[in-house]
Amino acid sequence: MAIQTILTGAQIVVYINGSEYSLVSGASWDVQAARKAIFAVDSPIAYELAPTTIQVMGNLSVYRLIQDGGLEGYGITQFPTDILSEKYVTITMVDSKSDSVLFCANKCAIVSQRWDIPSKGIVKGTLVFQAIDWYNEAHEPAQS
Repeated sequence: MAIQTILTGAQIVVYINGSEYSLVSGASWDVQAARKAIFAVDSPIAYELAPTTIQVMGNLSVYRLIQDGGLEGYGITQFPTDILSEKYVTITMVDSKSDSVLFCANKCAIVSQRWDIPSKGIVKGTLVFQAIDWYNEAHEPAQS
């Protein structure tokens, strides 16, 4: 049996729209596959749990550089007044040692951003994204 190596966050590289985004200090995502209980006639116990919808949400913790324009400056999101011209972004997280894809979502929208400005510290933000679908190294889409 091969020895497995635990993955560390330091070896993960984040790409947004195919370009490395090196200001990321942390990431997380949550995939919820909702189920609906299907009941039979005259039974208080569910007969089946049927799949309904999938919701993919995630967070990226990022640093802010002087005069970089924030997320809007990198073209990751639009100003609220330009939201109708917003395009989806692709967010990919790759293990730099094996080049395997831990997470990739091709159709993401930034749904919120929050910035923390400590008086003695580093300016750090959190962007929250919602995706239509996602994949990883276990199930990569077929190349066309």
